[in-house]
Amino acid sequence: MNRMFLVATAMFALTTGGIAHAEDGAKTDKCRRLQVQYDNADKSYFSAKTLSKANEHRQKGGDLCAKGKRETGIEELKTALQKLNIKPAK
Repeated sequence: MNRMFLVATAMFALTTGGIAHAEDGAKTDKCRRLQVQYDNADKSYFSAKTLSKANEHRQKGGDLCAKGKRETGIEELKTALQKLNIKPAK
C-alpha cells in the first residue's frame, strides 16, 4: 500500500510540474509575441505624448516579463499596444 501511495504521489508531482512548466512556457511565448508586435508597429503617426506613454508601458512590460512576472508584464504590454490602437496578439 505504501509503495502505491509513493508512486501515485510521485506521478502527481511530475504531472503538475509539467503542467506548470507548460503554462510558464506559454506565458513566456506571449510576452515575446507582444513585445515583437509592439516593436514592429508603425509608430510614425502618433503624438509624442501618446508614444511616450506607450513606450513606458512597453518598457515596464518587458522588464516584468524578464523578471519572471509574466502575467503583469503581459498586461503592461497589452496596455502599450492599446495606447497605439493596436489589438494585442493572442
